[in-house]
Amino acid sequence: MRAQTPGALLLEGAILLGLAGCVSGPGATGSSGPSGSTADLALGVSPPPVDTSIAPVSLSNPSPEARQVLDLCQVTPDHVNAVAGMGQIPHARDATHYAGLVGVEPQIQTDAPAWIVQLRGPIDFRIANQTWIDPVCIVVNGAQLFYAVGPTRSDIDGTISTPLPAAPPDRSLPPLAP
Repeated sequence: MRAQTPGALLLEGAILLGLAGCVSGPGATGSSGPSGSTADLALGVSPPPVDTSIAPVSLSNPSPEARQVLDLCQVTPDHVNAVAGMGQIPHARDATHYAGLVGVEPQIQTDAPAWIVQLRGPIDFRIANQTWIDPVCIVVNGAQLFYAVGPTRSDIDGTISTPLPAAPPDRSLPPLAP
């Protein structure tokens, strides 16, 4: 059973996050999720070019702000392999260039800078009893939200939901640097 939800699903606040798999999994069908999404990789679709104006985040020596974003997005050392890309963009409203958002999400309706962490693969949102494929974490003004820009699967009944179609990203964020 497939259900369609209005726009990207989102989760707010502290949640327990776990990897449901490495970089592939059931339900990973067509998506306009993060660049280099699971579905795109499986279909052999090339991700959009990396935006070279965005500085890569060093995994071994992140700035204090980048470290805070990694913490807010619950990227632990066990989860770094799930990060497809990360970076700070100058204006939150430009997040639609990097993730399959529909553009009406309230958090991105600002010219404030935003951090985006693109995750690849199935991610288990234990409190919500859902597995999200290729979610995106966006942090604006210290507030974090997760967006389900790819399919989601109920861990209770297996129902798969897909967000309404969005324009595919036209830019990628840089991968984490060593």
